[in-house]
Amino acid sequence: MTSRPGWASPRSPRSLMRLAALPAALALAIGMGACGDDDDGGDEKAATTGAQQQTVVGAKSVVPRYAGDESATKPAAGVAVTELQAPAVSSDPKVVPKVRGSDAPLPQFLDTVGNDVATYWQQVFNKSKLRFEPNTQTIVTAATPTQCDPPGTINPDAPPGYCPRDKTVFLTPQFFQSKVLPLGDAAIVVVVASIYSDRILDQLGAFQAVRDGKVKAVAVQLQGLCMAGSYTRTVAQRNLLEAGDVDEILKTIQVTSDKPGTAVDDPNAVGTPQQRVAAFAAGAKSGLKGCGNSQAAAGFLGGARRR
Repeated sequence: MTSRPGWASPRSPRSLMRLAALPAALALAIGMGACGDDDDGGDEKAATTGAQQQTVVGAKSVVPRYAGDESATKPAAGVAVTELQAPAVSSDPKVVPKVRGSDAPLPQFLDTVGNDVATYWQQVFNKSKLRFEPNTQTIVTAATPTQCDPPGTINPDAPPGYCPRDKTVFLTPQFFQSKVLPLGDAAIVVVVASIYSDRILDQLGAFQAVRDGKVKAVAVQLQGLCMAGSYTRTVAQRNLLEAGDVDEILKTIQVTSDKPGTAVDDPNAVGTPQQRVAAFAAGAKSGLKGCGNSQAAAGFLGGARRR
């Protein structure tokens, strides 16, 4: 997998083109697990409002697009993912975002999904009384300056990603159109959710822990995928998954996995297909409580040297 200097995690357009069959039983298990009750009570709305879902914004915006909780002031650095508290998901149709997106232009769909994922994490931080730092979201429709890759520009056909130096999530419509959309709308949701997991892991200090040698990069990547599963769980709870979406999700997870023989200590390692599916399933079934290091990292914090 090709490294991209400065980015939170490796992104490879080639990896999004590797397809393989997935166990139907596991697909069913994830679909059923995601539709269960949420971890926590309360009536907070984990979705954008009806007015926000139709918003069309410029290429660059700050997300999420609503004020956070002023009483949530505790620093997030060093907090474990399993300490985060998920808000309840409202079934009110007025707050259900249009995340299926089949009738929306792709840039608007990416913007809508990105804002919805950011809204979920804002509300997770609110309930956990942690200070949430909104980030910039850029829909890349032309060459756009970035401090990563190295400092220069990112183009609409480049792999999407989160740049910690910019505190910016870059979503690239041409790449999604050619490499992700063929897998389905649900594939787009999972890729965007995974990129936002990088943003949250950055706030929690996970990438600094990797740089300090306290944790393996692959463990953080698998934990991030579990976090994406926890968001996708809310998509299912809002009745936004359609027939076939679970298969799309699982294909996406598998084709972005490591090649056989990738060393566990490889800084670009993201996990085998089996480990990545297991990590996503943990979040989809159990929410953030399923994203402890032992589950999400599939034992690789101190595991074997080579897969």
